[in-house]
Amino acid sequence: MKGFTLVEILIVVVIIGLLAAIAIPNMLKAIQRSKQKATMKEMQTIAHGVEIYDVDFGKLPQTNSYSVLRYIIQDLEYVDNPPETDHWGHPYVYEVDSRGVNYSITSYGRDGQPTDCPSGFKDYNCDLVLSNGMFVRAPSPEMR
Repeated sequence: MKGFTLVEILIVVVIIGLLAAIAIPNMLKAIQRSKQKATMKEMQTIAHGVEIYDVDFGKLPQTNSYSVLRYIIQDLEYVDNPPETDHWGHPYVYEVDSRGVNYSITSYGRDGQPTDCPSGFKDYNCDLVLSNGMFVRAPSPEMR
């Protein structure tokens, strides 16, 4: 009689299940890490457009609306097609202080909610904050 026994089939199913249990969490973590890296890179690109604007006009773009900033840096051709949202699908936040000399660009992370985590965090829900061209809240190096 040719074929597989029920025990042999169950052993194969268990092995496949164990492999999936190991691989899927690692794959999901890698997807989140890639979204985080891509978001950080885009934030640096947006900041570059803000810095060029500052050099050209002697002041930062005076808006606290990312959609307005996006229009400005695209219209002046500082950034070609700036993103509407971060890689989790949430809008960026752009803020300028009342004196108009300091700016920040924020991504609220995977959950899209403001989360105050210290720099060096290990959670994809934590905010990414780039202030005056430097990350002041960023993930720990092993998460980058």
